[in-house]
Amino acid sequence: MFNQIGIFMARQKGIITIEGTLGDVNFYIRKGEALARKAGGGFNADAIRNKPSMVRTRENASEFGNCSRVKKMLRLSIWSFFGNVIDASFHGRMMQLMQEIKVLDSESIRGKREVKLGLSTPLGKKLFKEFAFTPARSVVGTLNAICKFNLATYRFEVTSFDIKQVNFPKQATHFKLFFCLVTYDFENYSYSVSAAEPLLFNRKTVLTSFTMTTSPLPDTTEFFVGYIGIAFYQEVGGTLYALKEQGMIGVECVWV
Repeated sequence: MFNQIGIFMARQKGIITIEGTLGDVNFYIRKGEALARKAGGGFNADAIRNKPSMVRTRENASEFGNCSRVKKMLRLSIWSFFGNVIDASFHGRMMQLMQEIKVLDSESIRGKREVKLGLSTPLGKKLFKEFAFTPARSVVGTLNAICKFNLATYRFEVTSFDIKQVNFPKQATHFKLFFCLVTYDFENYSYSVSAAEPLLFNRKTVLTSFTMTTSPLPDTTEFFVGYIGIAFYQEVGGTLYALKEQGMIGVECVWV
């Protein structure tokens, strides 16, 4: 019914497909294909905790846990202010970013490396700042103006602004611009948000420059990140309706 079982895995052959364990052979389906393998030989919790040969697995698991908790904290902090703007690929892309930043921690031994210390490096900051939170909508690219975060005043400053140069979606009549500073506590995986008053624009807005300032200001002794966000609306009968399609909301890091 099936070919000879090797050390690792064999394919089932025959009219009948078996699933389950028969004797010392496991029969199972993987990606639509009937396979068989010798039972046992897998990892168990005791082996992972104690076997010297599993030390690398223990190290990776410890660091993965830190990356996962930091990723969750970042995700919740963005959701708390900008709403659910995350696309289906966000979780995987963010986890990959956390892993890349964690490796930059040169102060800790393998198994103890942390995202926090990786973020304290110039390259870690660069990777985070350039991360595409919303690939379908770049905020700075949409504004098509000179945008700058002023660290001395904690202001987001926009100059050379022209509403005619803004990349409006076809159905949008208005957009709101958001700015916030988020302070992160990496020990307790918590955060606090300092937000500026959102600004509302329409296609006839006459402005060449503007600033946005948070209140209250963040605790400068803690690690904080500056985010800007944009959300598009359509006016119907004097009421603004938020547009929910992909690319109608954008989030970007302007300081880390």
